[in-house]
Order: sequence, then structure tokens, then C-alpha cells
Amino acid sequence: MEVLQRRLTQVSASNARIVAAVRDEGIDHVFVQFDPGPTSEIEVGQFDVQDSRSIGGAYRFIGRQINPSSTLHFRSGLESASIPFTECETELFSGLNTAISVRGIEPAEQVQEWLEFLASQHDLQAALIIDTSGPEPDHQFKESLAKKKISGIERVVILTSNEPLGRRDLGDASNPIFAPDTPGKEGLTVPRPAPWVSPFDAGYIYDIARQWFLQGARAVTNIDVSDLLAPDLQSIFDRAVEFQGNYVSLVGQRIFPWRLRKNCYPTFGDHICQRFDGTTGHPRWCHAPAEFQPDIIWRQA
Repeated sequence: MEVLQRRLTQVSASNARIVAAVRDEGIDHVFVQFDPGPTSEIEVGQFDVQDSRSIGGAYRFIGRQINPSSTLHFRSGLESASIPFTECETELFSGLNTAISVRGIEPAEQVQEWLEFLASQHDLQAALIIDTSGPEPDHQFKESLAKKKISGIERVVILTSNEPLGRRDLGDASNPIFAPDTPGKEGLTVPRPAPWVSPFDAGYIYDIARQWFLQGARAVTNIDVSDLLAPDLQSIFDRAVEFQGNYVSLVGQRIFPWRLRKNCYPTFGDHICQRFDGTTGHPRWCHAPAEFQPDIIWRQA
């Protein structure tokens, strides 16, 4: 199993931030986000915009540089900056059944168990893991995962970011106040903002990943490393390919540990309790990129 690491390097000028600039055979995909503030526009030098739209908390511009170069220059307010274009690497996942997944603090052992389960039950072959564990790449996690031998898994790519991908106004996602089933939230203290560990809020990352890595994958599902997918007579990826242009809708149910063992990290096997009155689920999807129109946006749910 090959384990690679890639870095999303965001660049800011004033309160505008270029999240990513991905080049695919001469077509440029530029993702921009604006922080709160008086400036709400951005100037991009010598860029012919062919399409633009809002997506997952950011704006995506598709076009071409008038005089192609390896760098995109832009201005916002009184500040200027530049960001190098990232060439797409769709060959890494070409023809593979792939999961795009968010990882927070889950250890390598849990991710290994997750990969093994999906490989054995649904023929998973690769994973793109969005690592939100901190401002610096978690080299220990990568090295530990690279030592694992997982049958059926060809490649794992770990994508980190130099900017937090969580809600900038919220606190640690592990705080009980953010758990959907926590009773008596009105009596809990709201934690201070901690965007590196706050609830995930980078919905635009799925479309970036599509352009950068996943357009050539056989089929893609967006379940996270904390989620298991129930076994079925047919793998979820085969089902998505058969749907030909539609997607398979997935609904997750929250499962809780019976109890936490002392000084032990909770594993999948500890989670055996389901709320008898639980009604809400977590929507996810699986689809075959080759069957989808290029103007369809990938979203978290």
C-alpha cells in the first residue's frame, strides 16, 4: 500500500484568500474565500473567466490565463499576492474505487481497521484522507499508516492544509455541546473558538479534490474515517457505476459506545448502542465521476 502526502497551501491578500488553484489540461480552477471585512472583491491578473459560482463557502472560477504561466497573481484591497498552480494528479486514483474522507484525531490503527473493513466488504481500493488534525502535517500518522499491510488497498493520499478547515467561530468539535444527541445543551458552557479542531466547514474541498485527484476514479464515496458502511449483496461502488449519471444516497445512523474502557481509545467494536428514538441521519453519497456532467458540484451532503 502506497501512502502519499499532499498540502493545500492557501494564500491571502487583505481579506480574500485563494484556497486552491488547480490546472487541468490548460483549464484553470480557482477557489476563493472571503473573510468578514469591508473588502468583498478580488482582481486576478490576465485571467479569462468562463464560469463562476458559489460552492461550499467559497467561490469557484473556471477559465484560462491569457498568458499562461505557473503562477496566479491577484489583488484584494491594497494587498497583492500570488499562488502557484497545482497540476492535477488524477492518475493517482484512475479507475479505483475511492473514499474521500475527513480525519480529525483518529489514530492510524482505527484508520487501518476502517480501510480493511471497506476493502473486504465493498472492494475499496484507495482513499483520499483530508487531515484536519492540526496546522502541521501529522508525520507520525502517515508513517504509522504506511507500515500497515492492507489487502486490496493500492493507495492512500493524505491531504493537509496550512489554514484551518473548521468553523472559525466555533470551539473544539469534541466538546459535548456539538454532539447532536447531547441533552441539556442550554446548561453547557460554549467553548472558545478553535478553528483547527472545530466542526468541519470546508465544503468546497470536495470540488477541489475532484479537480485535483478524483475525476478519473471509477467511483467515489464521501464517508469519513469514523463511518462504517453496512455490507450488502453488491458493493456500493458497483451500484454507483450501474446508476449511470445518478448517485447512490447514503444515510448514516449515530452509534454510541456501551461504555468507555479506562485509558483506552474507543474502537469501532465499542460502538454497539443505537438510540431507539433517533430519527435524523447523516446524508452521504457515492457516484461514478465519469458518468457525471462536469458542471455538477460535489458537496459534503
